[in-house]
Formats: sequence, C-alpha cells, structure tokens
Amino acid sequence: MIERRELTSTKGARTATWNLFDAGEQESSKIPCFFLAALYNELLMKSKPSPSARLFIFVISVLVFGNWESVASTVELDWTSSGFSSSHITINTGDEVDIANFDDTFDLQLTGSPAPNSFYSDIPPFDGTYYYYLPYVYSGSGTFYLSDEFGHSVTVTVNSATPLSVTINAPTNNAVFTAPATFAVSAVPAGGAAPYQLRFYADNNQNGPAYSSPFAGVITNLPAGNHNIKVVVTDNNSNTASNSIAVSVTPSQATLTGDWPTYGNGPAHTGYLPGKLNGLPFVLKWKSPMQYSPNSYGNVLSQAAIGGGRLYVSVGYYSSGISVRALDANTGQPLWTNSPGVVFLGPPTYDSGAVFVQQDNGANTSSYLGSFDAATGHTNWSAPYVSQVFQHMAPVAAGGRIFADTGYYHGLTGFDEAGGSQQWFVQLAGSDQWTPAYYNGEVYTWLGSFTEWDPATGNANWTVTNGLSGVASSRTVTVANGRAYFIGNSLYSVNLATRTNAWSVSGGFSGTPAIANGIVYAISNKVVSAFTTNGIFVRQYDPNPGGYENFSGPLIVTDDVLVAAGAYGVYFFRLADGSIQQQISSYSGPPYYLYYGDTLTLANNTLYVTSTDGYVYAYTPASTTAIALTGATRLGNGSFRFGFTNTPGATFTVWGSTNVTLPLSNWTKLGYMTNVSAGQYQFTDTNVPSKPRGFYRVSSP
Repeated sequence: MIERRELTSTKGARTATWNLFDAGEQESSKIPCFFLAALYNELLMKSKPSPSARLFIFVISVLVFGNWESVASTVELDWTSSGFSSSHITINTGDEVDIANFDDTFDLQLTGSPAPNSFYSDIPPFDGTYYYYLPYVYSGSGTFYLSDEFGHSVTVTVNSATPLSVTINAPTNNAVFTAPATFAVSAVPAGGAAPYQLRFYADNNQNGPAYSSPFAGVITNLPAGNHNIKVVVTDNNSNTASNSIAVSVTPSQATLTGDWPTYGNGPAHTGYLPGKLNGLPFVLKWKSPMQYSPNSYGNVLSQAAIGGGRLYVSVGYYSSGISVRALDANTGQPLWTNSPGVVFLGPPTYDSGAVFVQQDNGANTSSYLGSFDAATGHTNWSAPYVSQVFQHMAPVAAGGRIFADTGYYHGLTGFDEAGGSQQWFVQLAGSDQWTPAYYNGEVYTWLGSFTEWDPATGNANWTVTNGLSGVASSRTVTVANGRAYFIGNSLYSVNLATRTNAWSVSGGFSGTPAIANGIVYAISNKVVSAFTTNGIFVRQYDPNPGGYENFSGPLIVTDDVLVAAGAYGVYFFRLADGSIQQQISSYSGPPYYLYYGDTLTLANNTLYVTSTDGYVYAYTPASTTAIALTGATRLGNGSFRFGFTNTPGATFTVWGSTNVTLPLSNWTKLGYMTNVSAGQYQFTDTNVPSKPRGFYRVSSP
C-alpha cells in the first residue's frame, strides 16, 4: 500500500496528515490500520527536497482506533532520480523503512531483495502538494538491497532485534517479610528502545513509576499473605514487557526483646524497652496465684523484675505473707520461695545471676539488704543496716555495687555487690520509697535537691538547689543523654554537663518520668503529658477525655506505644497520635481478669502485671487473622459503615481513596477500626456524601 502526505506550512513547523488509500499495491501484513497526526521538525519537512536529503529517524506516537500492532523505530529514506538519500542503512528486525519519492518527474520503480524481503513497488512522483512513499517493515535479519530503475541502490543491514525485557534484582523471588511490609524493588530494563519507564505493582496496585537509572520503587504497608510483585517496562516505542516475583508476608510480630531487671528497666530508670508492638493486641498467656493471708491492706505484690528466664516478685505486707518468689517467666510455674521473716520487703532487682531485695524491720531490729541466688532462691548474703520500718523502691545494681536508701533517718549507702559489705553511708533527710539512679559512672539522687555522688567513696561531686522544690517520695530520677528528669513541685530537667536546672514545667506531676527517643513522658493529673528534651509540650495521652482516670506506677515506653496503668485498666497508647490502641480492663471476667491496683513490667514480648487480687498475669501479643469486610451499610445520614471479626484488642488502620489504582502510599489515612466488642470491629466514614465514589483498605496495624 502506497501512502501520501500533504505538505502545509504553519509558522515554522509543518503538520503532516497521513491518510491511507489503496493504490493497487500488495498490502504488507505488518502495517496496522490507523489514523495519526505527527509534528515534524522544519528540517525534515522541506517544501522542495534536495537530492542530498539526509536520513532521518523518528519515533511516531500513535493514536489507535481499533486493534494494532506495535511499531518499532521508523527510518525515512528519500529518493529522487539522482539517487537515494543514503547508500547504507542499519535497522533491527521489525523496524519500518519509509521510502519516499521526492522527484517531481519520475516514478520510483523500487525493487527489494532477497527474500524474505523481496518486493516491487511503483511510487508516484511528487505533484507539488502530495508526495508518496512506501512504508515497509523488514522481517528476518541479514543483508538486503533496494534498487531503482536508474541503477542506484541501498544496502539494508537488518540486525536481530533485542527483545524488550526487565529483570527484578531485589527482592529475591520468594522473599519473606513481616507485616506491614515496606520494601524497595529494583529492576533493570534491557532491549527495546531507550529511554524506559518502569511501573511497580504489588498484586494489581501500582506503587509509582521510575524513569531513570537506578530504577527502583517502594512497596508500602503490604499486609500478611502471599503477594505478586510485578514490574512493567515501557520503551520509547510504547512496547511493554513485564516480570514478576512472589513474596510472602508473615503476620506482624512484636520485637520487644530484652529483660526488665529493675525499676525503669535499668539503673538509669528510663522506662524504655526498645522494639515495637506493631499494632498487635496483648492476650492472656497465664496467671499465677500469689495470695497470702489477707489483712486490711489487701494482697500486696511488688513490681516484677525479669532476668535469666525468671520473674521475681516480693509478696506480702507488714509481716503478713512476706516472701520473695520466682516464677518461670514463660509458663508462670513457681520455681522457688524465700521467706526472710521481716516486716517489709522492697521490690527486687536482678543482676548477674542474683536477686537483691531490701528487708526492713523495726527500729530496734536490724534490717537487711539480701542477695539471693536467682536460680535457687538460696541466700547469698545479708548486709545489715538500721531503719525504722521504711518501705523502699528497688535497689540499684551497677558498677559492682548496690546502692540503696538506708538509715534511721534515710541515707544513701553503697554495698559491695559480690560480698555485701557496706562501703560507705551518707546521712540524708527525706521520705521513704525512693531509690538513686546510676548513669555514666555516677550516682544521682533527688531529695529536695539534686546531687551527683561518687560511687566509690560516697562523696558529693556537686548539688543543684536553685529553682528546685518538692517532695521525692515514691519516685526516682530518670537519666538519658546527659540530662536528668525528675518530679517535685514541677517536672524538672537538670543538665549534667553544666550542672544547672535546664527547665521546669508545672502541671500537677507525680511519679517518675520515662524517656525514649528524645521525648519525656510524665503523669500529669489524669493524663500522661509528653515533652521534648527541651521542655516543649508535644501532646497528651488521655484515656478518657473529659472523664476520670488515676494513673499510678511506672510508665513504660517502646518505639511505638506508651503503656500506663490506671484505675480502669492498662492502657496502650499509640505514640504517633496519642490514641488508644488497646485497653485491658480493670474489671474481672474473661478475657481480661485484671483488678484495680496493678504494676507493670514489659520484657521479651510479654507484659507482666502484678495485681492486688493476688495474681501475677502474663500477656503476650497475638497475631491477627485474614480480614474479610462484612456488614457494608449506608446509613440514613449518608455515612458508610463496615466491619469484620478478628483478634480482640488488635489495631487496624483504615485507608481511603477515590482511585483504587493509586499506590497505597497515596491513599488517605481515615483512622482506626473501633473495637466495639470482643473481636468485633467497625468503622464509619462520615465524609461519604462529599465523595463521588470511594474505596477502602484495612491494614494491621
């Protein structure tokens, strides 16, 4: 089939409209049926072509009306009676050569040879308005020839075309990730005609294109399950190729590894356990009875310490049921009990295979700091000290010494950790239930003034009093990154390098602060308030806005949640936005069982709760199951509601978009599913009336 073009000039450029017509020639099966328009450079579209017209190669963008076959690169070969515009051209299999007759006198008697590219065609001359050309697509590979009636010829070298392809370099096929999975996909295109565009898909969801090397995309928030990761390459000729791999995403897992040996998870009392809960709910793993003879004070259990695969807890109150006990931290089975026969027991501290507990008696009877073998409960040593039946926080084990509050009117004492000998004592005024902190080789106390002590001698290195006031009972100091944080009449921060009161914030604070990743957390009235290390307010964690809660005991912070115990249960707050991820109720009955008055410990993916009902509870994160949306309903006000059943207490995030093909990273976070009852989740989108249509995704967390 011969085609023709009409030449028209429009301000420096020429528009060529291609129309097909039947000139009586044999139609090539390689030429698709299409109508197109293309804009050409002025150099190409000459009003009067010269015999020395050069070879031009260009790519056509095709607007298709119907089925068509992709066209590879196109080469234009101009002819006049003086000869061809080139004597040799090199192309690839499937490329098209457009042989154009620009002579205004002679037909071009064109012959192609040999097979499979043998043909003959008569191309009419240029008539002043139209010029005619033959579009011929070469098949096969090798050396071929074009010749005219005047003895001019062209050598056509046809190379085997390299097929367009794409190779996925990362991740590897059958790679395994943990939900919600986010990972990079890198790929390398080859063959075809550069430049390339690569598109990345997780299942059928596109996650963005890449236009230049290195070609990489990011798959985000992939839920648990088996998934197909596909990369599609498009070359400069609109040809496409693809490649796929399979990946497996396992359910979310908690990464809260590590022991919790003492108050605040170490001698600096930061309250921080590195790792994430990853949106998983805690479910009851075991509970173990710790009851003793009841009295007016109820069942009193200390905060648990975790170390060496065991849980250690002090039990009893005012001579009643006094004992130190060890349980298997994994099963809750009792391992040993040591009953020292004293009035009060302080909470335990675990260090280097031993458990350290203060044992207080009356003013006329010696009190003891005891060291117990962590495996057997046998007494390693007992170091006597004077007291007045005080209650204590857990002692500090650091640098080969034990530091504790002792003395008739309180004081700071250093003991040898190995043998129990008292190395020094400093008389201090203050209240009971405090313990020092140890950081970077020094000891720190807050007792109305803030002091740094030499751990070897007990000498005071320096003291800060300016701007500090308040009591120090039932609390201690938190130290991290060269700053100490503690609570008196305000929340205070002392710069250890400059030995100055760096800042303070008033607000009804109580207890001991916690610090993690540059944020300070402190109980303030019925909420937990968060501040930067420079004292700038960040947000509040409020379990019951406008209502009532009474937080008590130590705060625990991970990399994604804040854990706090209150009168109505244990709360897990999302650090990102302050919302509640889970609440374990204080009321008895399945599946929670907790009672008012609980103290928390977090270690090795297990939350341990010592409760006033006389039990120790262990909770472990539970995986969620596959999500199947149910109960889709449009409400009377136009809102849209849906729900599903899953593991109780889990976190599920709802995402929305009006375009289902967008990558998940471009979807809008709408909020969280509400756990309306045990295992029943529900979400209501109130913005539906403002959307022409909407799509939803749910991920965990």
